Amino acid sequence: MERLLAQALSGEGFFAFPGVLLLRGPDAFSFLQGQGTRDLRRLSGPSGVLFLNHKGQIEEAATLFPHPEGFLLAPWGSLEVGERAEGALPAEPYPLYTLLKGLPLLSDIQGELPQSVGLLHLVDYGKGCYVGQEIMARTEGKEVPYRLVGLRAPEGGEAPAALTLEGKRVGEAKRLLETPFGLLGLAVVRKEVPVGAEVEGGGGRYRVEALPFKEAAWSGQRSSG
Repeated sequence: MERLLAQALSGEGFFAFPGVLLLRGPDAFSFLQGQGTRDLRRLSGPSGVLFLNHKGQIEEAATLFPHPEGFLLAPWGSLEVGERAEGALPAEPYPLYTLLKGLPLLSDIQGELPQSVGLLHLVDYGKGCYVGQEIMARTEGKEVPYRLVGLRAPEGGEAPAALTLEGKRVGEAKRLLETPFGLLGLAVVRKEVPVGAEVEGGGGRYRVEALPFKEAAWSGQRSSG
């Protein structure tokens, strides 16, 4: 497991999702253009795309690929199902890899605004109508009060769970994993919560850290100190 994680973090190999969705036919372009946050007219290669609800909150997310017959969609999420693709890394290190890199899974971002989880770059303003477009237009150029951060747990806990700082709710722990570096997690917290602050929730206590985690540069070699 640790060898495979070090290999992934060093950029060797790739992960493959177990399935993709092909959208084709005369209405494929107009249908997808009216659903997702990316302007298909600007698409020149693979790109992330978000699917929002009428409140502008993320419902689904996928990687979008141009295809000779239309478009391929690879949904974000876990790799726990499906057969291993030829040449791909095993699925087991994937959740930890994404955690260390600060890459949210779909379960980490559902119900959040794109701005709150660092995914505003996946929203193309001015593309025309799509689900959630009105909210995105209203918030264009405005700062949102939340951001995605890392958690390091001196004392264990569980997620999802509300997070508090000095008795005031400041966000939510989205995911916690036991790692070779201790218990780490992802959370969405208010922007006024500084890196290094200690927050509580879900029976645990955590230190807020910037993403990606410093361990994302791990070589697989443990310190002798």
